[in-house]
Amino acid sequence: MKDLGSVKLRIYSPTGKSESVRPEPTRDSLGPASSNPGSDTSFSETTGPISFSTYMQMCLSHPTDGYYTNPAHAVFGSKGDFITSPEISQVFGEVFEHFPAGRAAVNAIHLVETSNAMQRMQEERLQSTAKKYGWDVQWHSSLQDVAHDTQVYTMVLAHEFFDALPFHLLEKTKEGWNEVLIASVPDPTAPKILKSSPSLPDNASENIIRGVLETSPRFRQVLSRSPTVASSLLGTSSPRFQKLPVGSRVEISPSAFKIAHRIGELLHSHNGTAEDVAGCALIVDYGGEKAYGSSFRAFKDHKIVDVFHRPGECDLTTNVDFAYLKDAIADLGMFGCLSFSQVII
Repeated sequence: MKDLGSVKLRIYSPTGKSESVRPEPTRDSLGPASSNPGSDTSFSETTGPISFSTYMQMCLSHPTDGYYTNPAHAVFGSKGDFITSPEISQVFGEVFEHFPAGRAAVNAIHLVETSNAMQRMQEERLQSTAKKYGWDVQWHSSLQDVAHDTQVYTMVLAHEFFDALPFHLLEKTKEGWNEVLIASVPDPTAPKILKSSPSLPDNASENIIRGVLETSPRFRQVLSRSPTVASSLLGTSSPRFQKLPVGSRVEISPSAFKIAHRIGELLHSHNGTAEDVAGCALIVDYGGEKAYGSSFRAFKDHKIVDVFHRPGECDLTTNVDFAYLKDAIADLGMFGCLSFSQVII
């Protein structure tokens, strides 16, 4: 690695958990935070089956009730739902203490964060340090807002970021790629519930409550009857997917592809020579250089729970297909990815 000397560093860190364009659901689209299974499925019953991408976006980034946007959620640490590697041991930070190499000075820090609550927390924690070292700290709601400046060396840090980006779940059939969707389907094994009559007062005795027995609806995975726009485009977006046998499922994130390509643009030198490298990136996440089809999972109170458990109150995550990220920057002539073992040796 070449010596950066006194080159000024611009550090960019995508801290928000959803970078893609989100739909604008109403406040009630997710249902009450402590609702029963029937309430949780209201938007699916109204609009029909939805994609896993839409479900993940709404659960994590709903403007008021999203997991990362609702300030009532502790999220991190012992009081939250999960911890990340820097919280386990200081060794993680020490490993990357000298990354990048050289005596470069930090000039500006750009944080991409979609949650106002997270922005306030970050500002409180960084304020004194930024003032001490003279850092220019800026926040952005999208990576597209970060300007490409080839006059400074740009370092990108993305720690457990790509794993929480929305994805589409596809299944290969004899006719091609179809999309696995989420629908509200009656569950014959669900317990019967008694619905009270709206004409009765709230304090009516249980003995006189009239109602009807209904099956509690729950979320279910359903396969589209024909290819969707997403399955038609994403299923052919990598030669690796074409080699998979019929019946295979793949989790594909167009948001991850788009963001990885944008990161490549921020680091890319217009001259394209080794001596004119405009930056480097450190992306630390779960996954590997392969496609995954069943890695989607949810965390609540530091335990893995059903992905449809209490939407908007659980952390949702998938393994990252690093080969897909490499595909995103292939046209920029960049090196690609290294395993964690290669970095620390």
